[in-house]
Amino acid sequence: MKLLILRLVFMEEIMRRSKNQIIYSALPGQFITFSSSKSDRENCKRANQCVINIKKWNTKRISEDEIYFPKIVRQIKMDLKNFIKSADKDYIDMDKNFKNFLGNSKENYKFLEINNEKVNDFVKNDENLTNQIFGYINPKLFYCPKCGKVKNLKYDTDIYEMNCDVCKEQMKQYNRIWACSCGNFLPIKILDEKISNYRYFPKNKNGFIINGKESGLKAPICSDCGNSMKMINATDNASFYPRIIKSVNLIKNEDAKICSSKEGIELILKRKIGDINENEFIERKNNILNKKLNAKKAESSITGLEALLKNIKSGDKEETFRLQADDESIAKNEAIAYKLLEYETIKNNTLLTLDKAMENSVKYEQAREKTELEKLLKIMGIKDISSITNIEIINTAYGYTRVYPSEENVLQNEKFIIRSFIDSSSKEKYENGTIDFLNTRDKTEGILIELDKEKIIKFLQSNNEIMKNRIIQTDNEKELNKWFIENPDPTIIDRYSEIQEDGSCTKDVYTLLHTISHMFINVFGENCGLDKNSLGEMIFINVPAIFIYSQTIQGYVLGALTDMFKRNLLNVLKETFENSKVCIFDPICMDTSNGRCVGCSYLDEVTCEHFNQDLTRKFLYGYRNNDTEKNIIGFWEE
Repeated sequence: MKLLILRLVFMEEIMRRSKNQIIYSALPGQFITFSSSKSDRENCKRANQCVINIKKWNTKRISEDEIYFPKIVRQIKMDLKNFIKSADKDYIDMDKNFKNFLGNSKENYKFLEINNEKVNDFVKNDENLTNQIFGYINPKLFYCPKCGKVKNLKYDTDIYEMNCDVCKEQMKQYNRIWACSCGNFLPIKILDEKISNYRYFPKNKNGFIINGKESGLKAPICSDCGNSMKMINATDNASFYPRIIKSVNLIKNEDAKICSSKEGIELILKRKIGDINENEFIERKNNILNKKLNAKKAESSITGLEALLKNIKSGDKEETFRLQADDESIAKNEAIAYKLLEYETIKNNTLLTLDKAMENSVKYEQAREKTELEKLLKIMGIKDISSITNIEIINTAYGYTRVYPSEENVLQNEKFIIRSFIDSSSKEKYENGTIDFLNTRDKTEGILIELDKEKIIKFLQSNNEIMKNRIIQTDNEKELNKWFIENPDPTIIDRYSEIQEDGSCTKDVYTLLHTISHMFINVFGENCGLDKNSLGEMIFINVPAIFIYSQTIQGYVLGALTDMFKRNLLNVLKETFENSKVCIFDPICMDTSNGRCVGCSYLDEVTCEHFNQDLTRKFLYGYRNNDTEKNIIGFWEE
């Protein structure tokens, strides 16, 4: 793995950091302890352990051919809107760049990443040292640990001669700053003409002695919002809370163009249903990409989902699938099409198949024969499971806050603002400039679990009032595919709130898949060597399938999930099936918490794609309530 260079401006001091480290701890505006190795510079020990403020990244622009921007942009906009919506208070705000970003149709953002070009000559012989991040020594206030004399660092290069004038001791950095919840910060600095009046001793209550009397420093007034600023340690979390979006890059720009037309969306859905084979799909896709569609002709061909049903029942071999003309239906089908493209990308990167894992189960003496594993898979409603590799995961830092990570603890007289990254520190460009979205990209691995559509339908018919009287040909694969395309609606799934049932069975299908996903993540974390909170999930409600992936580059390098799948699949399935039956907080969890709590199904928010909502173990093992007539027949009930 290539390391990134963090360099002090105007100096040849360097430190090495990985991609994962810089996106969380070395963003512009962030404070970090400089930790250089002796192998990098002989005189590094003077700058070593100094707190520095990251100034900028040496970046290059990412092209639209590399990342599908709209998906990440939608995630950022959703996060920003939730930031304001959840607070609903006039003192919670965002900077003007974000307001332009949300309210302007014109793009005012850039996707950037670290430039991979070689840096300066002093590292030219090291192939791993290829990238640059720049920082300044900050705070610039130093004190003598012996006599307490205080001194300002004028230039970073003066660090090599930063000794006390009185006792000649090497001076230490005063590592605190003034910070404001509006996002502004100031280094703690004492005017040169008054600095002789100051002494600093860490063990003193207030630290500073001013003119012979112990006294604390007076907090300045923030120049941006007018509130009093807070003194905090520069390297504390409170000095800088990054806002980071994690996404999986699965849609190529070429494929995204297909979804820009109704004909293209129709084509994707038809492939999934089984109306056309893969060769027909590729041929028609190329036709869409290579010619300009006649808008009127395309519009007149939209007749609705009923056409497919009609054609299937009549035995029409063309079985033409038509989209409904209303905007709501088009939005739904577009969302489904995008998710299907993502699913196909994952599927096409299969490393190890279920058949191979079954062979290994016998080989490693986990199972006597394949039928043991096949029986368990049938009970759990798993149609297929495979190991996936070479999937790109993207971390996008789009903004930050200071003092508070969220609006929950903000006082009413304070101003809490989320700020953007910009390419210039000038006030003019800050107000009207282009937002920088800073990205790191890594390859990762995962496990794709595909559920049995027939068993899900039967589960719904047993528990959902809407489905009880519906007749569905569960032995007809095309009919099943059609139902999962036509009914579950991904557009009503809000990351931050429970799904409201609208008659589409979306809530029940998603809750079932989401619960199964969390049960597997718990067991994966115990068996693959990765913490469960370093894993992520994607729910493909219209397939239906679950993708569980590693969110750390280390997991991919070690092949943690792949090795688990290869050597331990049967035990993982058994543990998931058995461990999910019981929660340490039962019966309270099942009776009063709807079968979900921290003891069984809750995961960290960076792992869960739906903030631990729409979960219940009742869907897996059933639930009998003697006080009501409503009972649940579990998906995993034998």
